[in-house]
Amino acid sequence: MKKTTTITPEQEAVLRELSLEQIWAFLKKYDFLGSSFLSHLDDFYSSDADILERTIEPNIVGEFYELGLHFDRTGTDSYIHNEKDQIFTSASMTLDNIDTVMVVTFRYELSVEDIDEHVKCLEDWSRHNGLRGYTKKKHLGAVTGTDFGEKEKTYAFKNGFYVIEVFDDTITITAPSGEYRPRVWWAGKVME
Repeated sequence: MKKTTTITPEQEAVLRELSLEQIWAFLKKYDFLGSSFLSHLDDFYSSDADILERTIEPNIVGEFYELGLHFDRTGTDSYIHNEKDQIFTSASMTLDNIDTVMVVTFRYELSVEDIDEHVKCLEDWSRHNGLRGYTKKKHLGAVTGTDFGEKEKTYAFKNGFYVIEVFDDTITITAPSGEYRPRVWWAGKVME
């Protein structure tokens, strides 16, 4: 039988003053994962999109601008449901301009498997847009999360993804560099 831990009102008051990164560390340290406390997380962040909107979205366009990528539109919780061509995929966030789409996935605990899924997402996203006539629009990918290590970061770079790291209320975006380059998808095909 799994031990259930509850949180006191005093602990909850302290948690309300913490950043997402600090809350996540607290939950892991005191083994609140799976406890009744998780039901209270909606008071802090109701979804991946909420975290994106509070922490990442306000800064992401400017951060990508510094890397030479200029986006004029953003959206969270983006979906493609194309029954005709059997393309079903989703992204935590998309940024786009006239010739480029950046497709972003967010996972609390980003894993190698999540990165592999994002590769498939980029293939589907670009194929869908290619079928709709956007054959000259390039597609790039980025991954982010609140908990991931060097292994996941290196694997993301190896797959051509930008890595977005969240620190309290700021973000840092790192482009693949050195032996790794950003991967570009065009109409479902990879063009490196």
